[in-house]
Amino acid sequence: MLDADAAAETVLEADAGAVQLACAYTERQQELACDALVLVTARDPDDSLAVELAGRSAEWEAAGVRSVQAVGDAWAPATIAAAVWDGRRYAETLDQPDQREVTFLREIVQLADA
Repeated sequence: MLDADAAAETVLEADAGAVQLACAYTERQQELACDALVLVTARDPDDSLAVELAGRSAEWEAAGVRSVQAVGDAWAPATIAAAVWDGRRYAETLDQPDQREVTFLREIVQLADA
């Protein structure tokens, strides 16, 4: 893949008119001229708020809370439409047990140490 110019790049620095990149596999650096930069990230879920709230379940009853559940990108990052749909789905099943399953796998590529 590297020979086909299909490498994954890490942005090191972005300035007006140029971006400094490093290959995620070889760490080779290069500078590319550009007028705009659009970042595509790993889309890692951030459910830290839901985890923290779940850890405080002893306080729920006094606060009127019956359940806590991560939804949308906090649960499984995807498209905006999928996040909106997941929020709606949660509202429709409010306070019911979580029966969702992640229906896809996300491949994270990493080279083995030499």
